[in-house]
Amino acid sequence: MTGSGCPVACCSSGLLSWKKPMATGAALLACNLAYFYVVFGGSSFLGLACWLKLAALGLGLVYRFTEKTPEGQWVFISKEMVESHIMCAYHSINDYLSWGRDIALWVNPMESGKWAAILWVGTKVFPLFNVSFLVFLGIWGLFLHSFIATAFNTKVAPQLMPHLEMAKGIAKESWAKIPRYDAVKEA
Repeated sequence: MTGSGCPVACCSSGLLSWKKPMATGAALLACNLAYFYVVFGGSSFLGLACWLKLAALGLGLVYRFTEKTPEGQWVFISKEMVESHIMCAYHSINDYLSWGRDIALWVNPMESGKWAAILWVGTKVFPLFNVSFLVFLGIWGLFLHSFIATAFNTKVAPQLMPHLEMAKGIAKESWAKIPRYDAVKEA
């Protein structure tokens, strides 16, 4: 996969990077409330979406009767933002599809074999989990990835990197000390 860097650019609002902790916490809380409503409330995501739309229509009706509706056209998202996100999605989808094609056609046998093994293990493990539970884990993973990466880069990496560099140096020295066939002289 080539990786155009677009997924990072698409998340320019900083919501998932915890730059605005209140907004990120509110979004995570909303996702968790929606999840728990669907799982424990006996509803579906489409039913929840319909209820949220009805709530928005109700608020619009209240604004209409109180005559506090602003006049003029509202621009929620700029045209440039939409175009950049569409181009980002276009490049990301093409990158992932070309990567998937390479996996499916066994261009790199090691990579394809690895994914075949992962998918086979998935066929044995995933029936143990409910789809809504996987959605819940995915949302938490999405929100916590940036937090964990920042903590690793600021706290763990500075203490770990000197040891890794030392281990790499020892490995290079050990590799250099192994006798090679071309270094042996024929008698």
